[in-house]
Order: sequence, then C-alpha cells, then structure tokens
Amino acid sequence: NARDRASIEPFLPPAGPGRVLITTQNQHWPPGKVLDVPALDAPVAAEFLLARTGDPDQVTARELAVELGGLPLALEQAAAYMQATGTLLVGYLRLFLARQADLLARGEAAGHPSGVAATLGLALSRLADDAPATGLLRLLAFLSPEPVPLALLFAGGRDVSWPSPAGDGVALLAADPVAAGDAVAALRRYSLVSPAGHGQVLVHRLVQAMARAQLAAAAAAQWEQAAAALVEAAIPEDTSLPAAWSACAALLPHARAVLHPASDGMLRIANYLGASGSFTAARDLFRLTAEAHAAQDGTEHPGTLNARHQLAYWIRSEERRVGKECRSR
Repeated sequence: NARDRASIEPFLPPAGPGRVLITTQNQHWPPGKVLDVPALDAPVAAEFLLARTGDPDQVTARELAVELGGLPLALEQAAAYMQATGTLLVGYLRLFLARQADLLARGEAAGHPSGVAATLGLALSRLADDAPATGLLRLLAFLSPEPVPLALLFAGGRDVSWPSPAGDGVALLAADPVAAGDAVAALRRYSLVSPAGHGQVLVHRLVQAMARAQLAAAAAAQWEQAAAALVEAAIPEDTSLPAAWSACAALLPHARAVLHPASDGMLRIANYLGASGSFTAARDLFRLTAEAHAAQDGTEHPGTLNARHQLAYWIRSEERRVGKECRSR
C-alpha cells in the first residue's frame, strides 16, 4: 500500500534480474508498469458469493453482486458477515439496501486488515484539506455510477444558479479547468475515481455511498441540488438535432439519477430519446414527466399539458413503428 513512488524509492534495487511487486491505491505511476486490479464482472462476482456462502440463490447473488459493484473486498466482507451471522443472501441484500454504510463497516475480510468502510474512510480523510477534490467527490457521489463526462459538465459559459454552500465548490471547478484537473488527480491518488476516456471519470458505487454517508442530511440535499443544476445546464437546448445526441447519451444516466421528472432538463432528455429513434424509452419517460407535472402543478398546468401532448405523440410513433414491423413480416 505504497503512498507514491517517492516514498519507496530508497528501497528499490537499482538493477538486477528480479521483479518488485508494489501494491498501491495511487494511479500515478510510469506507463507500462501498472496492472490495474478491476472490479469483478457481475457473473463472476455472483459465482464467488454462491461458492463463499453456500447459498444457492443465484438471482439474489447476481443482484447483490451488482449492488457491491464487483469490488473484491466488499464481496469478501459481505460473505464473511453472512457466514458469521448465518444470514442468507436475500437477507443480506435486504439489509444492505436499507443500511448500506452500517454493513460496509461489518464483516472481517479474510487476509485484509480492514474492511471497505475503513479503507475508503481513510482515503476520504486524507482529502479533508483538499477542498476542490472533496467537492468533486461529493458531486460525483450523487450522479450515476456510470462514466461522468466532466468535460461536458464543466464546460464554461453557463449561467447556473448554484445552491450554497455546496455550489461554491462546484462553481470553482466549473470556472477553472486547472482546478478541476487537480481535483481529479487528487482523487486518483487514492483510486477514488478512475479515468474512463474522452474527459470522463468513473467512481465506484460504494465510494459514492461512503461519500454520501459522511454528509448531514442538509448538506447532502445541497450537493444533490448542485449535481442536478450542473447536469441540467449541460443538456443541449435542442435535443432533436443529431449533433446533440452524443452529449445527451453521455448525460442520460446522470439525468435519471438527479433530475426531477418534471424538470425542463428531463423533458429535453426524453425528446432526445424519441428523436434518436428510441420511441419506447421516450414514451415511458414522457409518461413519467406527465405524471410528475400533474402531481406537482395540477392537470391543467401548461407543463402538464405539454408533457401529455409529447406522450401522445411518442405513443403514436411507437404504434406506427410496430405497425411497420408487422407489415414487413
């Protein structure tokens, strides 16, 4: 668990035929000398849980593997807890969904001195004095555990009303690309995020859970609002244009994670789905927005009527598509 190359440089042999294996959370090492240890794929993680616990419930094992994000330490810790307490997979999954942070602190993983909560907690505590990095992690904690297009989110020139005080940190990152880059680099030193290509970063769902757990309810609400404001501002105004579709596709999972169904941003995302040919997805999302508008504003509100108009349009579009498929057969 080396902090960085400089901290172990005096102990490295200058030459010789052997190899030196170094384990570290820090992702900043010379190219060609790093082997990333990835999360396990869901089927492999599920097989591990089945073998480790002796519970034959394959469906629940798969669901729990997804919730744990394939993180080997989390899988081993969960299995150790179930073995020690006699809990079945379905019971652990139910508890985990309700009390995630508590369970991440329980269960002694074989061969590891500390569990998920302690490991991630130590990394998070080392960022305490780095306000931009801490702010970026808190922002990422409320987005989807899918690649986050920071280049889109932090594109300049947008007039966004940020909720304070969380918004102060977000505004700094959005206004200064160097500060945003430094924040990413700081998080990568502890493997709290990983690069996902093309200006994107990926954060593990358990890292998100721990970052959220450290916030009081009021602060969590502010960071969630800041994330929503950033995503909504990044969605192109005219999502019917093909030029906007790549941005919309990258923002789609994060819009679903933080935007209110009745928001203007969600309407633009739903329009993108229909315009790009995903008629069924557009229909389902416009149905959700119409119901949300009706509950929030009433059935006669212009927003409700517009959402229902769009819903009717995409229902009809889906019917036409199905009709053409039937005729072609």
